[in-house]
Amino acid sequence: MADLKNILEFAMREEEKAFQLYSDTAARIDSDAIKSVLLKLAQQEKVHKERIKALFDDELHPDMAVLSQIDISKDVVMAPLTDMGRLGTLLKGAIEAEVDAKELYAHLSKALKDPDASALLQMLSDEEATHERILKDLLENLP
Repeated sequence: MADLKNILEFAMREEEKAFQLYSDTAARIDSDAIKSVLLKLAQQEKVHKERIKALFDDELHPDMAVLSQIDISKDVVMAPLTDMGRLGTLLKGAIEAEVDAKELYAHLSKALKDPDASALLQMLSDEEATHERILKDLLENLP
């Protein structure tokens, strides 16, 4: 069973990987429109990591015991982000990772009793859903 510390550390690592992937890909893309979208997504992933870290840093959070009982490995497993070469392949992998993150944060949000922490995780889930839609639109409109 994964405990809260491991779940949040994992989520922060995945947000950092997403930031790096979007930033690195933007640096290699000729299209200014695609580059702009990827850089915006990278910045949002950076903010996600900071928000998760703020929750993680609150060691006295009242939901620590509740979250430590969640067996997240059976419910949601986030696909690791790696540099997958061609942009289409990369976008497909990024979409999968965004869906996984959306589901993870939604699952954790429902398990919390603290309304502020729950709202934060639901907001992250909603933002990951937005990322998913943005990436799908990019994929569908690739030249």
